[in-house]
Order: sequence, then structure tokens, then C-alpha cells
Amino acid sequence: MYKVGIVGLGRVASTYDDDPLVKGVYTHTGAYSINPETKIVAGADIDREKLDAFGKKWNVASLYLDYNEMFKNEELDIISVCTGVDIHYDIVKEAAKYDIKAIYCEKPMTDTLEKADEIVDLCRKKNIVLAVNHFRRWDYGFQSIKKYIDEKKIGNIQKVKVYYTKGILNNGSHAVDLLNYFFGKVEYLWSYYSYKEKNLDDPTLDVYLKFKNGLSGILMGLDADYFSIFEIDILGTKGRISIKDGGNRFEYYKVQESDKFLGYKELFKEELPFTPQLGSAMPQAVSDILECIKTGKKPLCSGEDARNSLLVILSAIKSVNNQGKKIFISE
Repeated sequence: MYKVGIVGLGRVASTYDDDPLVKGVYTHTGAYSINPETKIVAGADIDREKLDAFGKKWNVASLYLDYNEMFKNEELDIISVCTGVDIHYDIVKEAAKYDIKAIYCEKPMTDTLEKADEIVDLCRKKNIVLAVNHFRRWDYGFQSIKKYIDEKKIGNIQKVKVYYTKGILNNGSHAVDLLNYFFGKVEYLWSYYSYKEKNLDDPTLDVYLKFKNGLSGILMGLDADYFSIFEIDILGTKGRISIKDGGNRFEYYKVQESDKFLGYKELFKEELPFTPQLGSAMPQAVSDILECIKTGKKPLCSGEDARNSLLVILSAIKSVNNQGKKIFISE
């Protein structure tokens, strides 16, 4: 039985699944609670009310206002870092002083590339599994889309377009991570504000991307005051896959001869042999982390993966702060 401690007891840690409209498991604690090999033994948060609610809900007696005290007093195997990004670095550095086997960190991993490099290197030296919660990577449907792309089921990819809201660091990081997962690393980019920006710490940007494999793509940011959206449209030479409803629905179109004009080809909608199951992605992530502890393999979204996504995001912010200057992505 692997003993788990949670740092930061807000929505993604504990309460998202309380929403009656939510189907599946979208919280760290929910995922650990249904895994027969993990047991939540402690929680830490600076908010006493959240602490008490967490303890009551999950039947956890060891509650701490200071995560340092939790690390000192509890012999933890796994920790989840579910706080704001500004203290991820401090928490991971402190946890690494103890006999921690794995860290499951919320995205984005850190707020600077230097911090990301340091904790990735630290976890590597300490043999600590470092996984970052770009959770769609653990969904079978998204893994199947990657396989379709790699096997050229929709041909050579021509373009990719993303619609997102709520900041390039927040929701945008999920999109950037999936683009890296599907298509590899970005060579260069440039970006602009999508609208009159209200949050300069995490701006919502339009980002134009050129990947090292030659593919062009764009992230289009929209104002979440009107509605939320997360969609990705992937167009190949033989077909098209559209990721809709935040990743809860896929659409597939295959190139065929037109039924309207001779000599033309068009896209016709067909069924895919797989569907997304986002409600099971978090439990799959916990299972993957346990396998990494046992076998030494890397998690499906590792610290290195999250670092690569952060590099793209910070480059996009650098571009917008330099009037849309083209930024080449350096390793």
C-alpha cells in the first residue's frame, strides 16, 4: 500500500467530482481513493476550512496547515501538488528531501524554465517519478488519436487549429502539451493578444506555431466571459479529426469522392473505433505512476514533457511582450 499526501486541497485535489454534472473522476483524491494500492493518509492546506472539509470527506486524520510539517511527520510514498503554480517549485524541492517515490504535480509545472529544469534534474537524481497533470495524455481516446496520426490514418497532417479560453498557462497549457504529444517539438512561434487582456500574468494569446517537422498550427484564444471552449481540429491529406467539448467528443471525416461534383474529393463523416473517456484519465494516471515506481519507466506525461510545453508557453508570452516578434525555440 502506497501512502499518499495531498498539498493544496481545492477543486482539482478534492472537490471537482462533487459537481452533479461530472461523470467520472477528475480529482487527485478521487483517483487515489479507488486504486487498491494507494491510501490517502495526509493533507495540507493553509485554509483551515478546506482542511477540515477534506478530512471529513476522505476520512483523513492527519491534517496540516504547513506542508513542511506533513513531510516531516508522515512517511509518504507519493505526493500530489495541487496548489497554485507559484509554489510548486518550493513544494517539490522540499518533498525531495524525504523518501518520496513519486510526485504528481498540477500543471503548469513551474512558472519559470529555470525552476522546471532544476526540479526535473532533482527528481532524476533522487530517482523520484515526476508526473504532471496534463491528464488527457492518459486517456485511451487521445492515445488512439496519436496512433492514427503516427500511422498516417488521416494522411500527412496539413494544419492544426486550437480554440481555448482561460489563459495560455492555464487551459492553454493542455493544448500546447497535446500538440507536443501529437506532433513533436515547436521550432518557432509568434503571438498576439486575443482581445483586450485582463490577466497579464496569464494572458490568453493567439499563437502561430511552426513545428520542427514542418507542420503549421495556430492557437486561437477566446474570452471566457462569454463561454468556455477547448477544441482541436487536425486536418490531414486523407481525413480530419476534430476534438470537441473539451475532449469529451471526437469527430472523424474521411476523404472520399464527392457526391455532388465529378472529379472532386470531399470530407465525409464516419465513426471512429474509439471514444474519449476523460473521466477515467486521472485513475489511469495514478496507475501509470505506480507502474513507473515499480518498473522505472517514465510516466506518460513526465517532467521533461511538461518542461517542453512550458518552454513553448513562455516563448509565446515573450513574443507578445515584444510586439509579436518571432521567437525561435532553443533547447
